[in-house]
Amino acid sequence: MVRKFVAGMARMPILLVVSLAVLAVGLVLAFRPAPAQAATYASPWWTVTAGTQEKVCAGCGCEMPSPIVEPGVSILTGELILDIPFASSQTMLGTQTLGVRARGMISGGTEFGMNMIPSWMTTVQETIHNVGNPLANGGHSALVRLPTGVTVNFIWGGSAYGTSDCCFHDTLSKNGSGRYVLTALDGSTKLFDANGMPDVYTDANGNTTDYTYNSSLQCTGWTNDRGVSTTVNHDANGWVSSVVVDGLFTYAFNVNSSGYLTSITTPTTPDQGSGIVIAPQYDGSNRITSIRMNRQVRRLRAEAGG
Repeated sequence: MVRKFVAGMARMPILLVVSLAVLAVGLVLAFRPAPAQAATYASPWWTVTAGTQEKVCAGCGCEMPSPIVEPGVSILTGELILDIPFASSQTMLGTQTLGVRARGMISGGTEFGMNMIPSWMTTVQETIHNVGNPLANGGHSALVRLPTGVTVNFIWGGSAYGTSDCCFHDTLSKNGSGRYVLTALDGSTKLFDANGMPDVYTDANGNTTDYTYNSSLQCTGWTNDRGVSTTVNHDANGWVSSVVVDGLFTYAFNVNSSGYLTSITTPTTPDQGSGIVIAPQYDGSNRITSIRMNRQVRRLRAEAGG
């Protein structure tokens, strides 16, 4: 029977044999599982998923102490809130710590990874509610996202912006160029670019830090009030790959294919020939369970809801 089949194949026209082979290869390729696509950076417009933000008042208008307790857990929601410093820079007002804040109860993230917010990034996102007359009372609003991972919503009242969110004392306005400006009680200001990203921070003494963001809403660097420049580089998927301070100190970042920050490697020193690797560890639900720093491990608990 086998000989008959082979003989039959031998008598088949060669073009038919080639066609059948091509068809077989096509079927194999068609049903082969497609390779997983790596997550790409989309935008910095994260949202809070916790039912209660830690800046709320106790119903009487008075301010409350921070509900965040060590090792970084909100007693209001059980959310993990973890600061991961990686560098420092000297400014006219002292030492500025550079880092990211991991929050378990936000959806989305920034270019530093999902659920990660850099310590310097305050943003403003405008929403139009009255397309025909956005300058009318309630015609538009502006959502301010803070590096702490909380948001403040400002409503345009026809002549000024106001907010009902308590424990926030900065005022929001627009300058003559239509750019948002956030002014603190000490007179320091944060000027935002046309996309609502950080542009110029001016402290109470008039010293400035200039930030640069591209059209993809990615930070490309900044120059502080002492002339020290920091450059931010990105990988092919839009995530931060390195932060270079003063052209000398390179902090390498790795974001995995799901968009989560997995390591920060500090520059080498005489005592640390390979630098220090700061590596968040995650469970199956992408919740941080521990932080590894070279041989040291800091274990954390994952919150029930985040």
